Amino acid sequence: MGVRLSWAVLPYDAALAAPLPTARGAIARRRGWYVACRGGGRIGLGEVTPWPAWGTETEAAAERALAALPSGVEAPETLDDVRACLTALGLASGGAAVWAGLEAALLDWLARRFGQPLATLLREGPGESARQVAVAALIGAEPPELAAARAAAAVAAGHRTVKLKLVGEQDLARARAVRAAVGAAVALRLDANALWPDADAALPDLLPFAEVAPEFFEQPLPAHDLAGLAALSRRLPFPLAADEALGTAGAFDAAIAAGVPVLVCKPMVHGGLLAARDLIERARAAGLRVVLSSSLDRGLGSAGVLHLAAAFAQETGCAGLGTVGLYADGGALAGLTPQDGCLPLPAGPGLGLSPAVPVLRDWLAGLDQLTGGHAT
Repeated sequence: MGVRLSWAVLPYDAALAAPLPTARGAIARRRGWYVACRGGGRIGLGEVTPWPAWGTETEAAAERALAALPSGVEAPETLDDVRACLTALGLASGGAAVWAGLEAALLDWLARRFGQPLATLLREGPGESARQVAVAALIGAEPPELAAARAAAAVAAGHRTVKLKLVGEQDLARARAVRAAVGAAVALRLDANALWPDADAALPDLLPFAEVAPEFFEQPLPAHDLAGLAALSRRLPFPLAADEALGTAGAFDAAIAAGVPVLVCKPMVHGGLLAARDLIERARAAGLRVVLSSSLDRGLGSAGVLHLAAAFAQETGCAGLGTVGLYADGGALAGLTPQDGCLPLPAGPGLGLSPAVPVLRDWLAGLDQLTGGHAT
């Protein structure tokens, strides 16, 4: 008889230190759930962060699914077993955020069982995981002078990539100011969140951005227009990236078939870490690039993406994981604050990170006592 796992869920409602301006409006708070599977003297951790604008289920649907979790499930012994466990929970056709969060918890538990970092478990094949992952600094759509100052501060702190949000006003001036502040050697990513209705409207507005030499320009067109995005990219002197366009079933394969140069993958909203790993392989085979990113989670989700990014650092490059520190309390996990523009990969088994906020620390301590193991 194998190990049986039980589930525990802890909701949170967390404020950002300051609202993050985006083309979809300012983001001031995020609501989600920490999840834990426990059994065999071990605890595995994950995070559920719904984001319907990116194609996930609603918060209400996620809450219902978590409340309906069965009391136990057979523990996985291999990566293939993880998907089987989720299917046994009735999640085969469920929401992306719940699937990703529970999958992460099962993967963390399995890596702890093997006594290895999650990155090692995810890589499987030859080669070693990176010891640290370069992360991009996120700059909101602030006035040009303020955006430039924030970008300069990020570069002074060691970041070599800056991601700048656009909102449809002062965007070129903002991008010029940031480029002047950071210099030519720093990679600049621009994120438009679907500001233009179609390729013909976007082309004349996008061409002037060539002067700031963007590494790539993210999602200028509506999410439904993958073909238009790929065609527009071929008319520009810099690559375009798909983000929101990847929120529906089959979208990744459609983007690969269309030849979109860069695919932004948020595992927490795009099917979990295992699906993201498969995408990296398929995109690489097609000569395309995958950039891994968080979904403005509280830390557990980002920690999982950190391990995936470390496992495939050569394939994915700089990750969009500089968001946990945007929270008023600094984020839920210790060790997820970039140092010199990078996040170090924890050496311990599983996620390998410790809780940094009292509510999570107390919750895990209580679970640890019930399990008879060690939560951190």
